[in-house]
Amino acid sequence: LAYRHADRIVALTPAIAEDIARRGLARREHIHIIPNGADDAMLSPLSDVSQEQIARTRDRLGWGKDQFVVLYAGAHGMANDLMQMVDAATLAARDETLRDHVVWALIGDGPQKKGLMEEAKRRGLENIRWHDGVGRAEIQQVFDAADCGAAILRRTETFKTVYPNKIFDAMSRGKPVVCGVDGAARMLVEQSSTGVYFEPGDAEQFVHAVRHLHEDRRRAAAYGERGRALIERDFARRDLARRYEALLQEIASKRGIAHS
Repeated sequence: LAYRHADRIVALTPAIAEDIARRGLARREHIHIIPNGADDAMLSPLSDVSQEQIARTRDRLGWGKDQFVVLYAGAHGMANDLMQMVDAATLAARDETLRDHVVWALIGDGPQKKGLMEEAKRRGLENIRWHDGVGRAEIQQVFDAADCGAAILRRTETFKTVYPNKIFDAMSRGKPVVCGVDGAARMLVEQSSTGVYFEPGDAEQFVHAVRHLHEDRRRAAAYGERGRALIERDFARRDLARRYEALLQEIASKRGIAHS
């Protein structure tokens, strides 16, 4: 009912827009796509980041100077299915080429975190790090110190329509994405060549994706550069807000509502 009576509808991804139109809930010309994106804090110049700052952050977080850090930053809940990160760390711990060279870092909190930490401890994992949540200013520094960002969600049909903010966080700081979200997110990462996809819930593919980035740093850096450029072009929150403003002004004009 809300869709049919709305003047305009804003969908966060092309997949959501297509689903609304496919079900006949609204005319296609009434549907606009304005996605989530990166805020100004995450889009500060990468050139301002010093190696000294990165070294200090790594030392504070317990990440080795030369270790490859896979960073998950966000909620630790059922929807995130972070046991697959514990499983990936377990497989990597058995691989002598990855055991001491890759760190699996999780920052944030949620109802599943305690159980995940207990399971990692039970397995004797020494290649996984748990960190408390931090504010936006500090999370920028954490991403700058990491080597790639992980976007993970449970395998469901619903999540095939979404863009996780974790993708934008990693891209905005020039980091390649390890994407464990099928559908719209996978399409975005693969079509823009900004990271590597793995099937949600498949720890072996997760490790393979990380190995790909770890062993080919030049390609990983290229993924990160393209990701930053993509964010600046299409996903800067300030620009997205202007698109919202223009849409609201259009509706107001058609309704005869004065605006400034």
